[in-house]
Amino acid sequence: MKFREHFGLDIGGADAKVVMLTPHGNNLKLVGFGKVSVPPGSSMSENHADQERLAETIRKLLQDAGISSRNVAVALPESQVFTRVIETPVLSEAELESAIKWEAEQYVPVPLNEVLLRHQILSVPEKNVLGAKMDVLLVAAPHAVVNRYMNILKLAGLQVLAIETEIFAISRALVGADPYSPTTLIVNLGATTTDLSVVKKGNLAFVRSIATGGEAIARAVSADLNIDISQAEEYKRAYGLDPDKLDGKVVTAIKPIVEVIVTEIKRAMVYYQTKKPDDPVRRMVLSGGMAQMPGLVNFLGESLTLEVQVGNPVANIMKNDQQAKAMLDDAPIYSAAVGLAMKEA
Repeated sequence: MKFREHFGLDIGGADAKVVMLTPHGNNLKLVGFGKVSVPPGSSMSENHADQERLAETIRKLLQDAGISSRNVAVALPESQVFTRVIETPVLSEAELESAIKWEAEQYVPVPLNEVLLRHQILSVPEKNVLGAKMDVLLVAAPHAVVNRYMNILKLAGLQVLAIETEIFAISRALVGADPYSPTTLIVNLGATTTDLSVVKKGNLAFVRSIATGGEAIARAVSADLNIDISQAEEYKRAYGLDPDKLDGKVVTAIKPIVEVIVTEIKRAMVYYQTKKPDDPVRRMVLSGGMAQMPGLVNFLGESLTLEVQVGNPVANIMKNDQQAKAMLDDAPIYSAAVGLAMKEA
């Protein structure tokens, strides 16, 4: 595959992140990166003025990050698309092409004429196995969502080279296509959702989204400590699940929300294990805004009896000392943008 000059853009509900990489020998080199808060609600709005404000924010972000390319690969949030790994009888690609709409109707909760439907065969069982099924990744992106993003990027003066879901990009950045990597559960801790994906031999094997994220935790801290939401965000990032800070008041507020996320992770892992009993999850990798919250890695490790680590999407990417220092505390939030920047033509 040929690498075409472009940058990755991840537009979240709270902020936007950009990353640009360039080939350097057999490696990739970090050219520029940056993040900025986006106008509240702008990424979800159909209002032209809101979209123009977001486009101007993106233009300013690119300028500040020193990125001059107009070619972009962008991610659609998991909360706005429908992604599912399904099982089907063993079919040829041509047969699956004909059958996929019938399969999709069972899993996509909106009329199929309102979505852009794509699929990918992930695994095919060995021949002559009675009743064996193959795994197929199904992605349905509402036309309204795709058109909204395309319009925002057009207003920003950008040329869209690729558009995919966040979880594809994050998996590429944190696990890659290594067929020998251990089966990994990626937990992307976003502002409004927590997105789960199991990556097996470089392919997505399971996807699920939980409607709880960092904003819910900040609201809990704000309510329990009677402080405004901006200060609650600071407390969340600084103290997290550390019981020794502020007499344990922050952890008392946060813990019930994190336990909801843990419960949903356990349910997801049980479901995956029933489908793939011979392929247990070996490790968990965290990404997103909450990944480095104090005490979270230990809490998840103890709750799930699993190796847990914070993902670093630029660990194997060439960078200078200044870039490495600037990325030190924020690397996990750039996972999707890095994965998009790594995408080949």
